[in-house]
Amino acid sequence: GAGGDLARLVAVGGGDRERAYAAERVVWVEGRRSEWRSEKAYGYVEPGRTYYRGAVYCREYTHTIYVGGRPQTAVGTACRNPDGSWSQVG
Repeated sequence: GAGGDLARLVAVGGGDRERAYAAERVVWVEGRRSEWRSEKAYGYVEPGRTYYRGAVYCREYTHTIYVGGRPQTAVGTACRNPDGSWSQVG
């Protein structure tokens, strides 16, 4: 899944990964572009299409990360859980 892709993309400190995941959650929940930045890397997450998987609301997204000035992109999908939280599904 994209989480694994992201972990490989963010081959930097855990704080960077936390920032990156926080930016993803903004896109999942709010459906707007979100950016993050650290000393070693920066990136942005852009919302994609939304759709229903059965009764479950899902959103695709694209996460572009720049490490050493070189962009790398991961694509993922997150879906809303019955309790209102979101989970990465792909």
